[in-house]
Amino acid sequence: MAHDSEERDAKLPVILEALRVAFGRPAVWLTTWLCMGLVVLCLTLPWLGWFTRVLGDYAPRSQFFGLSTIFRFDEGAEMGQLRNATSRAAAGVSFIALFIGVFAAGGWLQVILERTHGQSLRRFFLGGARYFWRFFRLLLLSLVLLHILGWVLYEWPWETIVLKGIMGVPESDYSKLETLSSEQTVANLGFLRDGLYAIGFSLILIWGIYTRTRIALNDTSSVIVSGLAAMWTIVRHPLMTLRPMILLRLLEGSVLVGLGLFTGIFQEGLEHEPSLTTVLILLGIGQLALMIREGLRGANYCAAVRVSQDLVVPDREDQWEGSIGGPGGPRYPIGDDENDQYGVSM
Repeated sequence: MAHDSEERDAKLPVILEALRVAFGRPAVWLTTWLCMGLVVLCLTLPWLGWFTRVLGDYAPRSQFFGLSTIFRFDEGAEMGQLRNATSRAAAGVSFIALFIGVFAAGGWLQVILERTHGQSLRRFFLGGARYFWRFFRLLLLSLVLLHILGWVLYEWPWETIVLKGIMGVPESDYSKLETLSSEQTVANLGFLRDGLYAIGFSLILIWGIYTRTRIALNDTSSVIVSGLAAMWTIVRHPLMTLRPMILLRLLEGSVLVGLGLFTGIFQEGLEHEPSLTTVLILLGIGQLALMIREGLRGANYCAAVRVSQDLVVPDREDQWEGSIGGPGGPRYPIGDDENDQYGVSM
């Protein structure tokens, strides 16, 4: 049955196989969705408690759709303090979300690469712990690359090469660009810079996915070597490596836009007929979007594994080939080799 499944997967396009494998493991993406939801909940609880305490002094439902001018004036000081506290807490929550993403990457790769079936959640936690520190080092390297990208496009290199060298803008005019011929030229430069940053940001994220996949495939510990190898693979095979990732991002964007439009319909209804049912529907749409996002995270790694297995020659033999063992547990070699210290046979 496992052979038939692998043969069927080999005939599917990469993106369809990735979606089938990822969303076929609901225990995994529901777990990551729950973890992300609990992290975000930490930011909302203070606001919920404050609104519960304050709204009793106002007419029922008067602030249901939007906060009135009177409310903002009366409670502006407390809202400002709460907003500042939330901003500080959001920094810590963002780091926790990054750690969850690092752990989830290792878990997904363990589930996808291990040739056993069942107990996906156990194997997910095993993979998350197994690869965490290697993937955490890769996260730090990715943050450094993103910082360099921002420096190149928004500071001295952009000002020197583009503004001064190409556009002839004097150094004293970098912030206003008043010497350029038109406002449209200023706007186009802004669009160009932001577009380049978006492309660079996406490429760094894709490079990180392929680097993690290579680390898991070869079970290596060097982030630098695996990162350079993954970069070379992307440069040599840009169509094969980038196409499934771009398609998955387009799919994610389309789904989010569709859910956003659907949300807008219910938000308009809140203004005329406010009800708890509508609020719960809006909450459900938001959680559905987060679930889809977590499932697509797994689909990205499924696609990266499929592409990498087609393009990359393993540095060592498949660690799961010719062995048996329980899902997420130790594995033992099979055969009559005299060096088989376990003496396992079929």
